[in-house]
Formats: sequence, C-alpha cells, structure tokens
Amino acid sequence: MSAHMKTSDFLICAPLQAANMSNGILGLIHLAKTIEKLGRTAAMCQVLGENDEIICSENLNTYTPTNERLKRVVDCVRLTAQEFGVKLCSDFTRQKIDASYVVYPENVLGNPLGAKNVVRYFLNRDGILKNGARVSLGTRDFILAHSPVMQPNAQHVCYFTPMNPLFNRDNTVLPQHRTLDLTYVGKGDLYGFKGKINNTVAISRTWPATKEELAVLLRNCRFFYTADACTNINKEALACGAIPVFIHNGPWTDAEIDAFEPGAMPRVRPSETLDEGGLHQFEIARDRYLQGLQACEQRWEPSVQEMIEKVDRHFASGGAADGQLASGKAERRHVESGKAASRLEARDDARPTAADEAARPLGSPSRTASLGSRKDRKRWKSAQAHTA
Repeated sequence: MSAHMKTSDFLICAPLQAANMSNGILGLIHLAKTIEKLGRTAAMCQVLGENDEIICSENLNTYTPTNERLKRVVDCVRLTAQEFGVKLCSDFTRQKIDASYVVYPENVLGNPLGAKNVVRYFLNRDGILKNGARVSLGTRDFILAHSPVMQPNAQHVCYFTPMNPLFNRDNTVLPQHRTLDLTYVGKGDLYGFKGKINNTVAISRTWPATKEELAVLLRNCRFFYTADACTNINKEALACGAIPVFIHNGPWTDAEIDAFEPGAMPRVRPSETLDEGGLHQFEIARDRYLQGLQACEQRWEPSVQEMIEKVDRHFASGGAADGQLASGKAERRHVESGKAASRLEARDDARPTAADEAARPLGSPSRTASLGSRKDRKRWKSAQAHTA
C-alpha cells in the first residue's frame, strides 16, 4: 500500500446543527472521533440542512454569516463541534477532496463534493428518509452500514449504539408501579402516524429540550408508546425501565427489528396484557437486550479500525470489492440475531400483528396496553400507594 493511501483523511458529511435530534448524526460524529482516536485524521463537512445535496464549502471556523438566521446555524455548528471535540473541515480545494475519503450518510443521494473516493454509510434503509428516492451509487463507492438490516450488501458494518449513562434504572420502581405513559412519533410521521395515544404525554425530537429532562421522564415512564420502530430512544426507554409499546412497525418487519446486532428487542403491542409471569419474562428479556447493547458498544472501536483498513485496501486497489460484498462477520451476526429473535419472541405468533394494530383507531381500548388482570392492576396500584 502506498504512503499516500495510508494517510488519506476522512471527510464526514453531516448536518451538525441537528446532532441532538438524530442518533444517525451522532453516529457520524462518533465515527470521526474514533477515527482520530485510532491515529488517522477526520473532519466534519457541514450538510446544508434544507438540502442534503449541498455541502457547505466555507471554512466555518472563520466564516462570517451574512444574516441572523445563518449566524444561528453557524454558531450551533461550531458549538456542536466544540462539544463533541471534532474538527470542521477548513480545506475544500480539489486537491484535498481528491486525496480524502468522503463519507456520505444515505440521505445524501449524490456526490455533491465530486469526491473520487466515496464511502456510503447507510444509517437507515435506502429511500426511507427520501420518499423512496435512492442513493446513486458510484462503481468505486465503499458500502458501509449501521447493520445488515439497513444494507445487506455492505462491505463492512459499524453498528453505532451509544448508551448515555443518564438512561438507567438505578433507584427506580418497576414499571407496574409507575403511572406515567408517553407517546413518541419520531419518524412515524413518515409512515402516516399522526397524533398521540390518549392519556399519554407526547414527547418529540425537540421536547424535552435536554437529555437530562428526557431521562427524568423515561425513568418514571410505564408504557412508552412509539410510532418509530427504529430509533435510539426506544433503547433509552428500555434502559430506564419502561415498557416499549410499538404502535406499528412502519417499514420494518418483526424479524428485521429483532435482527439488529443487540438481539431481539423486548416490546409489546398496544392491545397486549402482561400478567405477572409475562412481566417477569419481559424483565429477563430486557436484561439480555441491555447486555447485547453493552457488547455492541465494546465492538465499536475495533469495528471502526477494521473499516479503516478495508477502506484503505478498497481504494488502493482502485475501488474493487474487498472480498465478498457483505462482511462474513456481519452475515453471521445477522443470522444469529434472527435465531435469537425466534427463541425470545416465540410468543409473537399469538399476539396481534403490526398491521392489526395499525388498523385500530387511536384511543380505543384495544390500542392501550395493560398490566395483568383487573385484580392484578388493583393489587399493583395498592402496592404503589403503599410505597409512595
């Protein structure tokens, strides 16, 4: 391998001003941080935001905004870069672009920087965030994915799943002793879901305003109704002791949801009832899933190191595929996750399907999850009053 290829920088494109609202953007930021930690150079390139096909080619370290709206965006970008300890790209010359590896998330469909060496990072399934419009892949592009579920033909998988220590069950009561229920829509609005479940508090990407406030709500939440089956907040709700209730799956099947790297995600349907035995089994599944998340966190840095080596080889060879398109390890994890899903979710066969639930009107009794029989609920309510 040439010395030139060993020192190629990574330029990672993302709308930094939305970092606190998107786990995908956080994934791109942490990719840059990890690449730097591993001894290579990485810098962030700012995606415009209103148009994902435009990359800001100004040096935002020194740029002077021309109006107040732009100033707010630039200030936010600078603060985000400072907060996470990442560099903003300051050199957009053709020589720099051609000598670098440019990383685009899947919502950038083209190649706005005209880069020679393109890495496509599929943090979601191609087309979901773009009304079906798909990435225009170049013949030399390197295909990176968050999971084989997102892109089964990936040349490498870097599964990003940060677990903020704010989200935990320490000194909380079991869900059957809680009374607060939450609704989260997220990307569910792309799949036609509107409104919220009756008698719940609606949260969003912008409210609560801070992670600390969100953690307080989740640590007191009983049922976490979610219309977005593929979002990090579902994991945060689980980590805080809540019971995720999937209103519908959107574009994902149950098998796909359970095939992600941590394993089968514990969840219920809105019309399900969890008796005491079901709650016990749910807690076992919760512990197993959280252990799977911890294992994924530990694999992140070695996986990024392997990705760097693969990308170097890929472009050193002129962009030829590095062995099989899909990583053998990724394929094996995908298969094993599927097996785990079958074991953990055998009871799915008897429960309502996502399609059944989506057809029910919001707020109807069948759209509200419950804990046990009426007698059980009275007993748990009395226990809660006794311990309050």
